[in-house]
Amino acid sequence: MLIFALVVAFALPQQAARAQSVSRARERLTALQDGRNPESVDRLPGKLVLAATGSENLMPIFIECVENDITLGEICNTLRGVWGEYVAQGFS
Repeated sequence: MLIFALVVAFALPQQAARAQSVSRARERLTALQDGRNPESVDRLPGKLVLAATGSENLMPIFIECVENDITLGEICNTLRGVWGEYVAQGFS
């Protein structure tokens, strides 16, 4: 019982700190997205799709996306839409 009580006592502050961290990260993400150029946000994912479906080097487009505050999540979701997502055998 004593071990369980110690684990619970130490877990609660970590969860509170994590909640604060998540909240701050969401605020920063919202501020980043609100400050972006809407024209770039509309244009760049389409440019990424065209490059991903061809044989073009993707690195310059990745750099352009990041310089225009397109998030890593948005880039990855765009690429998942083109290529799908790998699922190892036995895990599907």
